[in-house]
Amino acid sequence: MDFDQEDTRAALILCSLSYAEVDQKTGEDIEKIRNEAIHKTLIQSCPLLPPVPCVTRLMEKCSPPISKQLETSDVKNNQSRLALKKEHVVQKFIPMLEKGKENVRDGIEVVAYDSNGKTYENMKFILWGEKMYVFTRRWKELCEDYKLISGRDSVTVWLFRNKDTGRLCAVIIPTLDQSVSSASRIQIRLELNAKQVTSELALSATVRPPGTRSGVRN
Repeated sequence: MDFDQEDTRAALILCSLSYAEVDQKTGEDIEKIRNEAIHKTLIQSCPLLPPVPCVTRLMEKCSPPISKQLETSDVKNNQSRLALKKEHVVQKFIPMLEKGKENVRDGIEVVAYDSNGKTYENMKFILWGEKMYVFTRRWKELCEDYKLISGRDSVTVWLFRNKDTGRLCAVIIPTLDQSVSSASRIQIRLELNAKQVTSELALSATVRPPGTRSGVRN
């Protein structure tokens, strides 16, 4: 794999800071560099069109792909959304929208397809809080179908316009870390969900109204 000067610089920065104590701002900058390096590496291996013949036959026009390594927040059941970097979406996906008809701030319902051509009807593509573009609703189902794991798996996403219906659609293709077995995936997902439930119970206990104990009001 070829690396340009920007890639080399990012790698050197990450290596030099891997064992250093850093403040929050520096940590955020490091994470930004890391994510950009991962995105560039992933996108170099992506085809221009999704490799799903039954879907490409439906396409009138298609966006360039966006790839990302999954984060914990992408796979948590209580968040149920796939977040994409704003600048990537603005550059690659927003030009696909029909002005005056499709408003991503209000949310756009899309038909999403996976690598097998399975459909996830009414997945929602929306801008949250002016800074985060996400796919929500049926994303949780796709995530569970593949037992996706943060920090190990990645996804590549395309938007396209259906030539027959004119409807906006998406293709979301997971790339799984092959070193993780199916059994391990199930176990990791179960552990993640258990931690989530424990965290929610702990949070509920801290905000319990005064005068109550164990869910019973005195």
